[in-house]
Amino acid sequence: MFGLIDHGKRFHPSQLFFLLILILGGCQIAKQPLPESQPDFPQQRPIRSGEQVKVGVLLPLSGKHAKLGLDLQRATTLAILETGAKRVSLLYQDTKGTVDGARKAAAELLDKGAHIVIGPVFAQATRAAHALLYPKGVPVLSFSSDFRIAGRGIFLLGFDPAEQVRQILQYAAAKGNGRTIVIVPHGSLGERTRRALQSIGSGGGSFKTFTYQKNQPEDLKVIAETLKEETFDSLLIPDGQDVGTIISSLVYYDVQLEDVRLLGTSQWDGQKLSSDPNFYGAWYPAPSAGDRLAFESRFEDLMGHKPHRLASLGYDAIAMVVTLISKETPFPFSVRALTQRTGFAGLEGLFRLTLGGTNQRGLGVYEIRPRGVRLKEPAPRSFAGA
Repeated sequence: MFGLIDHGKRFHPSQLFFLLILILGGCQIAKQPLPESQPDFPQQRPIRSGEQVKVGVLLPLSGKHAKLGLDLQRATTLAILETGAKRVSLLYQDTKGTVDGARKAAAELLDKGAHIVIGPVFAQATRAAHALLYPKGVPVLSFSSDFRIAGRGIFLLGFDPAEQVRQILQYAAAKGNGRTIVIVPHGSLGERTRRALQSIGSGGGSFKTFTYQKNQPEDLKVIAETLKEETFDSLLIPDGQDVGTIISSLVYYDVQLEDVRLLGTSQWDGQKLSSDPNFYGAWYPAPSAGDRLAFESRFEDLMGHKPHRLASLGYDAIAMVVTLISKETPFPFSVRALTQRTGFAGLEGLFRLTLGGTNQRGLGVYEIRPRGVRLKEPAPRSFAGA
């Protein structure tokens, strides 16, 4: 697993900016033994010892999602600086936030000889790029959280809500909260949640699921009236954007939640729910925040603004690539290497990619309190035994 740099070392902001522009660095990365592997992508090219590794980066650098794209670009460049990756050349291509833009950008990366591609951000753009990249043996590390597109050379870096649903339900059941109501939206998140519930087994207690259409208050009214007749001791709401509205609606329609444990996912992280007494005592899984917050502070010192919440995933993607090439095997981006069981340690904590193209993360459990959140169950330090 790669180690993050010593954050005690400080640079003057002007020096960092200059170094970022040049993409220079000189640190060495601790080597992690990797399995010797053969190519398992069509036509995957071997990388010779000492050869410059070309990493394509597909981002929306223009258009309505340009702010996100630019922050991801800055984060990936900062990762090159801080990891001292002399052998890595970043090849940025603008997808313009469109499917056609992603397709054209992917073709450009093939012409430039990219060995692996980080991005795009969105599912349809990822599919379009993958259609060109996969036949040429180029893996895609996408920032999308739409897990329906995972597999066959697409590896998703976004947080998997299904894994978190399983984790928090099993944790709650073990603590005595095993009769759960689950409220999910129509769409990808709802589908992933329902699939997770089907696979959870008896360790997650019993549960009953209700589905709502976003921006349809009448759906929440119907759910609220039904819940008055249900017996439950926990309530799971995976969607972080809607959770405030849902709880407010249930309270408005006189659903009694005083003795109910509210449960969520990492989408709750950063929603400032501690200002609402209805959420006191709620639990949700999330990565340890220490390394990410330190990164955000360094980013803000350099760029003058806080990074987008997803920027840390860009940093982790680069650091993972650096780890994989640190042992000079001919095929550092084979499926076997990308899905090594020991995983990687990043700003967002421990993670590993799966053969199905999703990811698993070592998450802690947090409890919402009046003055913020507190760690209730620490994240694992390794995938040992998993």
